Amino acid sequence: MSMNLERFWHQAKFPVTILTSFFLIALWVLAGRLVFGVFGWMVFILLFTLVPVIAIYGIALTIIVAIRQRTYRYRKWGPFMTWVAITLVALFIVGLFMPDGGDSKNSASSALSVLMGDRANKGLSGISGAIAGWGIFASAVAAIIAFVFAFAERRKNTNKASPSADLKESK
Repeated sequence: MSMNLERFWHQAKFPVTILTSFFLIALWVLAGRLVFGVFGWMVFILLFTLVPVIAIYGIALTIIVAIRQRTYRYRKWGPFMTWVAITLVALFIVGLFMPDGGDSKNSASSALSVLMGDRANKGLSGISGAIAGWGIFASAVAAIIAFVFAFAERRKNTNKASPSADLKESK
């Protein structure tokens, strides 16, 4: 029983890690600005737009990896993992820099404007919006490339060479 559980965990560890990372980054995109005291309507907008897309993408990628890793080997740091990491970093930037606005005229701010000490600065909120927009674009491109590389990993080496296969016959 213990051997089957070990084998199951060995096979499930990588897909579970991918799923967990995408759920955590979806949570960050939704509420990352709250760490800096920025809360407004964008939280509710993202709750019904970008966050479900991130979660569904993470689920789809996890299912693909879980099925394909039975016959294909995913490298620890190959092209697939590189593009997954780029996707996650871009989404982290989106969650950090997404500007948000509240009910009042001076409540629009972003993490950048809070860090720079001027919450009401429209220029800083504009820069934050531009950074978040480029982050969304970069994460979309990287997510598509990661999805393609999920199907392009190498086959597992199933032919085990015998220890004497490399030895030459002596005369």
